[in-house]
Amino acid sequence: MLQKIIPTISNAKAYQLTMTTHCEGVSTVSQTAKPLAQKYCVQLQKGGLTASISPDSNFKNNRSGGEGDGDGPDTA
Repeated sequence: MLQKIIPTISNAKAYQLTMTTHCEGVSTVSQTAKPLAQKYCVQLQKGGLTASISPDSNFKNNRSGGEGDGDGPDTA
């Protein structure tokens, strides 16, 4: 699901994010501009996953995630 929605995420990164989410309950999937983060969030939710976006400053320990466009502070 992650690779289908966010094409910059490799198979290995998708697996790592899945395991982090499973073990810790949360992970940062992508850091990108707000409009793209919103698009990814909606698509992940439609795929049955729990997803939300937030500015980087709201994330404790700023968990690093998938490859994003790198042009904005919002996280999906």
